[in-house]
Amino acid sequence: MDATAQTLIACCRVLRDSGDENYLTAVQSLAKWLLLRQEPDAGWSWAPRVESSWTATTCFGLLALHEIGALAEQTDRIGESIQAGLRWIGTIQNEDGGWGSRAGDDSRAAVTGLVGFTLARLEQRSMAQAAAHHLRDSMTDAGGWPSAVDRPTGHTVTRFGDAYGVLGLAAVGDAVDDDRIAHAIANLMKSYRGGHFQYLDTVMHTWPTRDGLLALAAVVRMLEERDLE
Repeated sequence: MDATAQTLIACCRVLRDSGDENYLTAVQSLAKWLLLRQEPDAGWSWAPRVESSWTATTCFGLLALHEIGALAEQTDRIGESIQAGLRWIGTIQNEDGGWGSRAGDDSRAAVTGLVGFTLARLEQRSMAQAAAHHLRDSMTDAGGWPSAVDRPTGHTVTRFGDAYGVLGLAAVGDAVDDDRIAHAIANLMKSYRGGHFQYLDTVMHTWPTRDGLLALAAVVRMLEERDLE
């Protein structure tokens, strides 16, 4: 599910940039696949109909459907799907304002950062502010956040805490967070290895590079929107 959603986002971007109708066919096909695999509780699962809904996977599904806009058919169905997914996100929020990997899981800063980014992109500012509050509270003195093993039941994924924390806070924070974000970026760059990001004390670099780039792009977008340097 994650890979399909991210591929859909990429195809939407390329379609807008190139106008190549071949990408429109791909967008419509991928969107149909995504809609058919939304879980009964209205989230999405990494392995459709096999696992329960996952928070991060639902975020990627929502971001992908939001990216489509008017590019694909079934725009009404897409809108209904997004609203159902947002309701599910709302129902699994913890009392401390954060989100865990799935319903009933303890809050994890890395997951909460992704949720905050998603809510900001979908203009759900009120709920997104709770994510910002949790990120502020969970930030370490070093300026980062702990990474999280997101699927302890199998297919283990490490969510890059520093990257997702920056991603979320840049998307939902405000001027009072400028110093925090600058501090967090400095901390994030400790994982940069001159061409890629790398999880500390590991040799893994493909996913952390993707997530590091997402975080830096969110900061650039924040600065552009606020006309800052």
